[in-house]
Amino acid sequence: MGRIFTSPLGFCMVLCTALAGVLGAGPAEECAWAFLDAIVFQDAATAWSMLDDDSRAGQTPEGLTAALAALPIIAERAEIVGADPENGQWRVRFRLHGVHRTSGEPMTWPGTLRVVGADPAALRIAYQPPAPSVDPMIGSVGQAARQMLPGLPPSQVIDGVTAQDVLDRAVTAHGQIRSMRMGVSIRGTAMGQAISLDGDFLYSAPDRMRLDLGQVLFFSDRGGATIHMVPANAYFRLPGSLSGGLSGLTPGLGGFAADTQASLVGRESVAGFPCWHLVLASPGQGMTTLMGQMGLMHVWLDEQTYLPHQARAGAMGISVEIRFHSPTINPEGIDPGVFTFRPPPGAMEIPMMLPGLPGMGGG
Repeated sequence: MGRIFTSPLGFCMVLCTALAGVLGAGPAEECAWAFLDAIVFQDAATAWSMLDDDSRAGQTPEGLTAALAALPIIAERAEIVGADPENGQWRVRFRLHGVHRTSGEPMTWPGTLRVVGADPAALRIAYQPPAPSVDPMIGSVGQAARQMLPGLPPSQVIDGVTAQDVLDRAVTAHGQIRSMRMGVSIRGTAMGQAISLDGDFLYSAPDRMRLDLGQVLFFSDRGGATIHMVPANAYFRLPGSLSGGLSGLTPGLGGFAADTQASLVGRESVAGFPCWHLVLASPGQGMTTLMGQMGLMHVWLDEQTYLPHQARAGAMGISVEIRFHSPTINPEGIDPGVFTFRPPPGAMEIPMMLPGLPGMGGG
């Protein structure tokens, strides 16, 4: 047959394909089976040869190889669910069965192929592989103990590294930083409205922060935290429990890690930087209570510096992704005064009301 089968499931899939042909499967299904076979065996050359011209446009064989290798699933077998005629073509629904590329958990990946062409002997596949938001990095992956808090995914042991190892290293790295400057980009939605903000972040040990997003300024120092809405020249002060929790989140996880349960779910690349992907939750008070309301937080920490490259969270009508870039560690010349909010002339203070959040002191 010209191929050495290393996977019993893969061999069974090919055997089923042959039987389907004997039992009279149509040319469209046979074409789809051959393409799915190429995906299961990571045979990008064969997959590329079967694509139609529209699917090849703007793509390269190397790009297709990378896209197939970056699918979240390591496919072990394929299944055709159904095939329906559509405008002179065939729409073939399929499922790939296998395991998650980083966690090793069993998973199923559904999809659709379009089989095009008038000549049954020369059919082609119309297919665009999904582009992952982060690139999985294959390593030695095992499953660690499941976390106690509900909703956390299983934690992994990746190349001998556990979630606790990552948290401990993040705390150590935090303790070595006296000050830091980095760029921040925030994208997302809030109550149906798009969020698009870019700015600069400053940090000074142990608990001073300033985030300048142009229209919004955030200050945090030993006296508490304040948010200034620049266009309205209005500001409000955050409750002490919330501002204390916020200061523990920077520059990476900081002291916040001590009160956090985390799952290590992947070793992935963000903007070309190898990162540990953590999912965080906490049963505590202050910011952790607010995080409980907001749901789980995903954080990608740089494998070398343990600074964040990306964070993602969302619930209650809010979905936010934060990207961090261009960090400068211990820069010279940061004026300590920039971390203290001084109301500009005519600024109006708005009372901060947080009813219904236990442990927040709102009323």
